[in-house]
Amino acid sequence: MHFITSRLWFVALLGVALLACACSSDSEGTDPTVSKTINFYKTMLALNLTDMEEAAHFHSQLASVYQDAGDMENWRLHFDKGVELDRAATNQSPEVHMARVRSKAGTLVPVIGVCDQFLAQDSMFAPALYEKARAFMLSGDPDQAKVFADRALAADPGNLDAQALSEFIAEGGGRH
Repeated sequence: MHFITSRLWFVALLGVALLACACSSDSEGTDPTVSKTINFYKTMLALNLTDMEEAAHFHSQLASVYQDAGDMENWRLHFDKGVELDRAATNQSPEVHMARVRSKAGTLVPVIGVCDQFLAQDSMFAPALYEKARAFMLSGDPDQAKVFADRALAADPGNLDAQALSEFIAEGGGRH
């Protein structure tokens, strides 16, 4: 009896391992939406933004996509990089942080450009709509941010980030 139980556990573990390998071996080739989203966030990272918070955000978003696709190797890579950049960003002095916040609008122009490139191909691509909303919010334009957050929600009603941003703006957040 013990042999059969051990053998069943071995077969179950082998099946899980094979499934994990199958999922992680080609996360970019499994679903066109996943591939497009991975390509989108890799394009954002290729901008080589000097703003560590923004780079950390894009690594975090990419890690989430890889996790959802079952690609734990790439998830770990981008998760760790996002944490590293986030820690570095939070260790800055208040003066450096405020200077960075004031100059954020100029840093986000290339981000909006990448969003526009992806939206030209698919006007309902939720990740690009959300990132464009976020860029407008960070650059001090909550009205435009609300427009794109709402469009992101229309494209993906389950997008919790877009929902939170839209609700924040609707409640008066981001207005000075």
